Amino acid sequence: MLLKEALEEYMFDCQARGLSEETVKNYGFNIKIFLRYLLEKNVEKVEEIKKTHIKQFAIYQQKQKYETSYINTNLRSIKAFIKYLHEEEYIENIIEVKEIKKDKKVIETFTDQEIREILKLLHRPKKFIEIRDKAIIYTMIDCGLRASEIIKLRHKDIKDNNTLFIQGKGKKERFVSFSAITKKAYMKYERTKKSYFLDKPFISDRYFLSKDGTEITRYILQYLVKKHCKKANISRDKAFPHNFRHYFAVKSLREGLDLYSLSRIMGHSDINTTSKYTNSLRDQDIQELSLKSSPLMNLRGGDR
Repeated sequence: MLLKEALEEYMFDCQARGLSEETVKNYGFNIKIFLRYLLEKNVEKVEEIKKTHIKQFAIYQQKQKYETSYINTNLRSIKAFIKYLHEEEYIENIIEVKEIKKDKKVIETFTDQEIREILKLLHRPKKFIEIRDKAIIYTMIDCGLRASEIIKLRHKDIKDNNTLFIQGKGKKERFVSFSAITKKAYMKYERTKKSYFLDKPFISDRYFLSKDGTEITRYILQYLVKKHCKKANISRDKAFPHNFRHYFAVKSLREGLDLYSLSRIMGHSDINTTSKYTNSLRDQDIQELSLKSSPLMNLRGGDR
């Protein structure tokens, strides 16, 4: 079977299995990069794919100075593709695909002071866009949502008990709590939105809207984050939406939230994904958490 035909069939299978549109698109994009590499090596059929081709592809991407996380994302997509080819009996033997070992590195996220500077800039907004931006940034800080989850949030997903209903990656559903401070930001946003769109009907059922009544895009989200970070004199390297998710995770751990609960809140399917945030904990953080959870100190009947 030709590589192109195999990819088309695999994409159809992903759609038939109910994978999200974004997941299918990402799989397709990653696998196409690998297939282009194979064609350059004169490999045109799936039966000709060898383990050495995958290893050489990974080495090639390393030489191109790509991040290890990016290469491993490609390798995971290739692994799923190879598994499908084997299950459909297009290839005789399953090919083992190993990810590249990553160094444990500290995630550089916002400091508490930087977040305070952003919040200071959001104080008492007056215009619709400013009020919307405040509600979005409060949500990212308070709930640690992915950019795609912010964009897809609908009014009916915001529940009366201060929780958000989130459909995350792989259509996995979860509930995430938000604080009274964020609730107040939502109330002001909803009042302003109703007034702003009084003479123009909503085009989208999404919660966070553009000035035209359509859903906000990734570009809009990135732009508003960069804008507020720039005003707060925060480095451009930190000015991206996902960094608020990093901040939420690290801050939650520092405040004593356990890793398992954090993993569930963030919608991670594997707790190992969440554990990378523990590398950002300082020795002082761990010592303070240890004292807070001291069995002896917490025994009510013990001597104090």
